[in-house]
Amino acid sequence: MRARQRVFGVLCIVGVGIVGVWLWLASGGGPWSPFGTAPQRRHQPRTATPIMDIPEDRVWFVAPQGSDVAAGSVEQPFASLARALQGAQPGDTILLRGGTYQLRSVIKTSISGTPSAWIVIRAYPGELATLDCAQTEPDTSCLILLGQYIEINGLEIANARKSGIAVWGGSHIRLRSNWVHHAQHGGIYVGHDTPGSISDIEVDSNRIEQTCLVNNPVPRAYGSGWPAALLIGSTTHFTVTNNLVGENYGEGIIIAANHGLVADNTAFDNYSVNIYLDNAQATLVERNMVYTLEQPEFYRFRQPATGIELGNEVGPATPGLSDNIIRNNIVVGGRFGLSFSTYRAEGASGSSGGLHNTVIEHNTFYDNSEAALRIESESAPDFAHRANRIAANAFVQPTGRPVAVIESLDGLHFEHNGWAGSEPGPAAGAGDVYGEPLFSNPGGLQPDDYILLPGSPWRSSTPARASDQQTIGASWPRSAER
Repeated sequence: MRARQRVFGVLCIVGVGIVGVWLWLASGGGPWSPFGTAPQRRHQPRTATPIMDIPEDRVWFVAPQGSDVAAGSVEQPFASLARALQGAQPGDTILLRGGTYQLRSVIKTSISGTPSAWIVIRAYPGELATLDCAQTEPDTSCLILLGQYIEINGLEIANARKSGIAVWGGSHIRLRSNWVHHAQHGGIYVGHDTPGSISDIEVDSNRIEQTCLVNNPVPRAYGSGWPAALLIGSTTHFTVTNNLVGENYGEGIIIAANHGLVADNTAFDNYSVNIYLDNAQATLVERNMVYTLEQPEFYRFRQPATGIELGNEVGPATPGLSDNIIRNNIVVGGRFGLSFSTYRAEGASGSSGGLHNTVIEHNTFYDNSEAALRIESESAPDFAHRANRIAANAFVQPTGRPVAVIESLDGLHFEHNGWAGSEPGPAAGAGDVYGEPLFSNPGGLQPDDYILLPGSPWRSSTPARASDQQTIGASWPRSAER
């Protein structure tokens, strides 16, 4: 197989109107960025309200050279975001002029907008506003949101002593187009002590890198666990879309929530796992590009992270994985392409276990170091797998490397999958195809690299009861004649 290309990632985000254009993206990233050119994604420009359409009395201005005893106008800006928040009312917009804001204390706010009048905090068009949290109190997050109907848009948040942005119990929050890096814990954290207490969270087009620094250097010394670069917990109804999450010393994207969408993200070289559903329910994971650049500093067990993992770690009092759909994702490299692991204490009982009503379809898993697919068994009745379907996926390995490690077929149904590299064993099913799939550019890091070429023996296989795709493996774009 062709050697994997070493392509560095950058998330291309286009904003229109008040968010302006991120000049640092146009120039390839700021001084902390290890990224270069990323796999191209199909991000859609977002139309925002132009400045001239916002009433003058609804805008507060902040600038590094301002004063907190000023009027907060464009001519007399405040010096701090904290001061602007003191006067913000529903429907107000706070614009941060370009420059670095050296925070001495964290920004913790319980202000709220309303469904028809959000409070928006964003960078001034065409300028990069940086919240540098290096001098805040130890073990505190940089920006903590406790309220509702708040949008954070286009900010750079650096050097947080804990998380960059933390949503604690707040609902109806939009986190858009932010760049979070060099945080001791996660880049974006959404959670609360009470499961399900948060709702309606949107995390879109953010870039998260070099976070979870407490888990670095090697050897890992951070207790028995580690933070995540992007975590959604205790939440009902959420979207995590178009984000770039890479080169973090903790797990990439963790979902411990329900009724959500994880789509069109790029995740690579995170620690242990790139995308993880932990006790998640009713969540769709699709069109994500997951890969490794084979950087040992992010390895666990001397191997790059698993691509997509499912598990039940929260505990027996929390419902286990159920009603999730994993489809149309591409995973290149990593320890396992997709894995389910039990992760529960010996002798535990209750309902929090197993895979239930899970659909895994139209994904492509390529060149994974241990196996393309691993599903551990759940022998205890309380934890047994039930009603899971694995269909129309492409599992492609070098010759002789395992494609599937399946401990038991109980609760698992396989059909119309493509296998290359070795025999699938018990995972074989009706309508399967074998042999080389003839991808357009195997080992590449673009979705187009995994289109099935004309003449592929896999192209003519039409999976039964599949979704709107008609070929084995991921097809976004569709496999098509050229």
